[in-house]
Amino acid sequence: MWTKYDFETIENLHQEAAEDYSYPHPNQNEAQTLLVSAQNLHDFHTQLEKTQGSAIGDEHTLQLSCLRRGVRAIISMYWLCKHHCYIASYGRVRFLLELYLVVREFNREKEKTKRKWQEFKRDLRNNDYGPYETLPMTDYFGGKRRQLKGELADKEELYGDVYDHLSNIASHPHSMKSSRNDGIWTKDQEEDIFRFGLIFAYALAVQYIRTFEDTDIERFVHKEMDNVIVQALLSFDYLPLFLEEDLEFDLLV
Repeated sequence: MWTKYDFETIENLHQEAAEDYSYPHPNQNEAQTLLVSAQNLHDFHTQLEKTQGSAIGDEHTLQLSCLRRGVRAIISMYWLCKHHCYIASYGRVRFLLELYLVVREFNREKEKTKRKWQEFKRDLRNNDYGPYETLPMTDYFGGKRRQLKGELADKEELYGDVYDHLSNIASHPHSMKSSRNDGIWTKDQEEDIFRFGLIFAYALAVQYIRTFEDTDIERFVHKEMDNVIVQALLSFDYLPLFLEEDLEFDLLV
């Protein structure tokens, strides 16, 4: 039986068992591109808030809050996959799909998004919520997420099936197919997860551009995101249909 004094030994065991994408590896290109893309998105978000804060209005704040979480989800996806935690990685895929749908909707209706953010700020000033109370904005997010997920499934039945499949693998303990997924390297699962990650790196980059369309920093944001978009597109042959209104950026390649 291990004790806490064996911590470094145990940690080294996990590090030694993880995949090394620095050397020839079947999924080397996807892994390297995903991590680099995620870091570029992270650095851009930090730069944006530090240097372009005056351009961020109430009509942008909710999108940026979500996009920041999306970037961290892609980074965690990489590290989970590197350590063969495929079930948790698929959980990040489902999270990113839902997040993309919500951010896209916020950008479709920026004036409504602005009003919702202002309502949220007033609500927080006027009410003292306890640590386990659900905020009204959380309820709004949840309702919007369910609505958009349902619309996607109605539009294309395949995506309803994909969502259910991701949910069974990543969120529900009763899935029999996923019960032996973790702990052993699997080329196909690893490749599948990395490709999902690259799709959502593309999706987040596009939504950063959408967020600041028709503002003074639109060209700055577009230029910074071009590299992420191009690297993602060079890693696979097609984009899924749920990105159809953002496919115009495919022309960059």
